[in-house]
Amino acid sequence: MPRKDEIDRMIVMLYISRNSAGFTNYTRPAGWLDKLPMAGLDELKCDFERMAGEVSDEIAKRIADDMPKFSRRWYDEQEDERAGGALLLAGIGVKTNETQ
Repeated sequence: MPRKDEIDRMIVMLYISRNSAGFTNYTRPAGWLDKLPMAGLDELKCDFERMAGEVSDEIAKRIADDMPKFSRRWYDEQEDERAGGALLLAGIGVKTNETQ
């Protein structure tokens, strides 16, 4: 958890959850919007809209890449494991669909 002075500087911090209640957590100081001028509120709104667009783009990419459930990292690790297993099998003379 960040210190209070770090929270004051960052306004909002998103981080990956380590509990069973959800996948992401966030923290923000009380009264955080009260301290921003209107220009700051407009800037913050644009930042959140940009981040929402990035999340939507990533969802669309994962669906197109047939990664509908888990993180991209998980699928990459599974592919690395599969490739390593195929290489090991080929090394001992077992033919797989890739080596035939």
